[in-house]
Amino acid sequence: MTGEGTSATRERLGTVVNSVDTTLISRSNETNVVSALAGKAPNVEVLSQSGDPGSSTYIRIRGPKTITGDGQPLFIVDGVPIDNATNTTEASTGGVATSNRASDLNPDDIASVEVEKGAAAAAIYGARAGQGVVLITTKKGTAGQTRFSLRTNYSFDNVSNGPPLQTIYGHGTLGNTPSCDSQKTVALDCPGPNSVASGSSFGPQLPQGTPVYDHFGELFTTGHNWNSTMSLSGGNDRTLYFASGSIDNNHGDIVGPNDWYKKNTARINASHRMFDNLNVGVDLQYSDVRAAYIQQGSNVDGLLLGSLRTPPEFNNMVF
Repeated sequence: MTGEGTSATRERLGTVVNSVDTTLISRSNETNVVSALAGKAPNVEVLSQSGDPGSSTYIRIRGPKTITGDGQPLFIVDGVPIDNATNTTEASTGGVATSNRASDLNPDDIASVEVEKGAAAAAIYGARAGQGVVLITTKKGTAGQTRFSLRTNYSFDNVSNGPPLQTIYGHGTLGNTPSCDSQKTVALDCPGPNSVASGSSFGPQLPQGTPVYDHFGELFTTGHNWNSTMSLSGGNDRTLYFASGSIDNNHGDIVGPNDWYKKNTARINASHRMFDNLNVGVDLQYSDVRAAYIQQGSNVDGLLLGSLRTPPEFNNMVF
């Protein structure tokens, strides 16, 4: 299918169409279908917002858009356009990770993916397809005995490399100790660039034997992701059905209770041929997404930036 109620052979389309092997999408073990497209089609750029659970993924196949919009292609699932935009009410330099809406799809429900790159895609699907089209078709039942499928995977995430932090110099600036150096001092009581509130960590050299802390390693733990999908399909010469359900439970590698992403999906594709010239069908998907994210980037609540700027002798683990 190449448009609403139309079809044509690829040789007559006048546009480039790349098919993606869906077995590679399944084997990638990505819960975000857009992330699973990385490296699966030529000249398709896929970028992830961050490594946080549930973070959005950006896709671009026809270069940047210079005036407005984000330059992403139009996603069409079973003939229905969907918006893959990432919406946030916070500044782009900070805030928390946010999900793209195509991530609501269960990758194991996908039967085929085709990427249309040429400008002719806009003639088929309208102005929204000016940056190309990602055409997704979900699985449907086939005539025969009922078939069951269960797929489960479990993975671990660990941070392997971090920026080197100095542990020689203590709190201060340019080798000088702040005039009111105290962990309990606040900015109003001790203003200026040499105050505790400045967070500077290049003061005087620490005396030998002073305890220092790993302000990068103390932020992380072992993350884990558990994903299970179950489906059943079958039918006869008049009735076809496919049903599936999935559970995705992803806990990130940041220490604490606020770095997780959970997604539950359910899909039903069914059709019944009532008469030779009348076919009735239903195609439904339900997604329940819940998440807790960590503040990141350049903002006063950012966890990583604030920790890396902490003087090496300051114990961040004291509550």
